[in-house]
Amino acid sequence: MLSHYDVLEVAPEATEMEVRKQYQLLALKLHPDKPAGDHKKFTQLQEAWTVLADPHQRAEYDLQLKRDLLYQQYPISEELFLEDLHYSCDEETTNYSHVCRCGGRYSITEEELLSLIDSEVAISIPLIVSLYGWQVFISNNPENHYPKRLKTPMAPKLAEVAEVAGDLAEKAVDQAEKVVGQAGEAVGLAGVAAGQAEAAEGQAGVAAGQAGVAAGQAGVAVGLAEMAVDQAGVAAGLAEVAVGLADEGSPQASAVRH
Repeated sequence: MLSHYDVLEVAPEATEMEVRKQYQLLALKLHPDKPAGDHKKFTQLQEAWTVLADPHQRAEYDLQLKRDLLYQQYPISEELFLEDLHYSCDEETTNYSHVCRCGGRYSITEEELLSLIDSEVAISIPLIVSLYGWQVFISNNPENHYPKRLKTPMAPKLAEVAEVAGDLAEKAVDQAEKVVGQAGEAVGLAGVAAGQAEAAEGQAGVAAGQAGVAAGQAGVAVGLAEMAVDQAGVAAGLAEVAVGLADEGSPQASAVRH
């Protein structure tokens, strides 16, 4: 990926005036309105100029470039094991060291390492696993076969670390058992809910049947009402006939009245 200096075609040590002149020259050349213009390169040019023209932004950008360069030159380890460290010693001091991204090496003495093991805050899970592995090695080898960097002063401390690891494992098991218990309770509650749902479904079926019966009874009532209406119509017709006969004073009307 091109840096802002690459885009402007200037050296990182270029002065502000040199950067400005180069920007003006390239802006005229790459402007999209020009025949040989390039919109993408012109956009990159504008972004580079915006950063390098501001002293504060340029200082931050230069610092980031230096960091990126260091990250590329030196490995960055998220965790280190004892065997990853370089071992050296003299008559008085035992040291462990490793390449530092700052360009040099950082080192730690055996005494400092032991003091870190004494501190619960400084103990991490990878460190415990690594040191516990060395403790197993020590316990299975005669004293004369110890690696030089793991003479007896380390053994008691590593045993303490192994004990801490065991405590952590027991806590993890307890926590797992609690989770399993909670899962069992959840399954039981789910079964109860399923039973209640089935009961509700049965009650809904009964209600639907009762509604059907009521609908049938309503149909019968409607039929009877229609029959009554028909009968009323017949009665009304007979009454009209009787009234007509009475108005004419016919013998048939007298017979009807009697």
